[in-house]
Amino acid sequence: MLDREKLGLRLMPDIPLAHDYALWLSILREGHQAQGLHREALTVYRVRPGSLSANKLKMLRAVWNIYTQREALPLTRRTRLIAGYVVHGLKKIVI
Repeated sequence: MLDREKLGLRLMPDIPLAHDYALWLSILREGHQAQGLHREALTVYRVRPGSLSANKLKMLRAVWNIYTQREALPLTRRTRLIAGYVVHGLKKIVI
């Protein structure tokens, strides 16, 4: 959720995958802070086979492209972030 009084109107970037993630990164880059809730579910969603985000390798490539093109992060930082992304994804499978 966004506080429009603080952030104004925000639109998702026009990219095919991970556009919500790219939006959050752009907001954080401006110096705003994000706060999480301690494991409190605010919504449910269903995962459908064949959806745009179902292919994890495509999502990995999309996140890499966001780090490279939109965020212009150095290679070492991108590599560390992608490694964390992969580890987090594997934890969700195992747990």
